[in-house]
Amino acid sequence: MPDDKTQDTRGEWGSPGSSELDKYLSELVGATLRGDATRGGTTAPIILPDPEDLTVRLVSQHSLNRLRDAESDKAVFDNLLWCLLGGLIGFFTNVVTGDRSVDAPGYVFLTFIAVTTIATFTMRRRLVRRLTQARKRVHHGGD
Repeated sequence: MPDDKTQDTRGEWGSPGSSELDKYLSELVGATLRGDATRGGTTAPIILPDPEDLTVRLVSQHSLNRLRDAESDKAVFDNLLWCLLGGLIGFFTNVVTGDRSVDAPGYVFLTFIAVTTIATFTMRRRLVRRLTQARKRVHHGGD
């Protein structure tokens, strides 16, 4: 290859002064496509994405911690919600299959479980919104 020009990964000639990484990748792709024995002898084509697609976005540790905390909180409320729903299903299963009617403590328990389930569901929805906002901040910027 000439010294003043390098071939980029798409097979086009780049401008003089391309980076060392571009030169290395050009040589690697050229050797691979030609089946150079010193590079392993493979003839499998390698397709690299455009440089715009290889952009790396740096994110602050604080943003990642907030995202992890939001995911953890959502998981806790998901588990609590499933436990409460299981309690409601178990209560109604016992009422249907049992030969006794529901007494006052049963209604108190049912009311407690129902109110707690509704509150947990509401909190879970708020946490899902918070998690969505945290993900947007991490992916699109704007701490």
